[in-house]
Amino acid sequence: MSGIPATSPKFRRSVLALGLCLLAFMFAMEAKLALYSPHRGFGSVIRAAKALPEEIPSLVPHGALAPDPIHPLIPFAFLFEFATGLTMAVNIRLKMQAAQKNLPAIPSSFFSPHSFFRPPPVL
Repeated sequence: MSGIPATSPKFRRSVLALGLCLLAFMFAMEAKLALYSPHRGFGSVIRAAKALPEEIPSLVPHGALAPDPIHPLIPFAFLFEFATGLTMAVNIRLKMQAAQKNLPAIPSSFFSPHSFFRPPPVL
């Protein structure tokens, strides 16, 4: 026998997964009970307060749109990054074109496909 099955990692992972599923199920049931339980009765104050959503402050509509006070330079950073990348790409292309003009001419006879194939070695 290779070992007790209860000590295998696969069995332990299965037990952990089952325990986490049961825990999630219990939390979901508690939330549903708090939401749908009667408003009067034992523990209704706690259940009703727990089930109600928080009050979110409402936004006040303004007449004029204000610029973003927290991140005012983010659009400029994107524009700067795009311009830098564009200039680098243009510079690289110009350098490659200049390098291709300076390459020596290679005769095509050296690039014959027949020169690249040879018979297998004889042992």
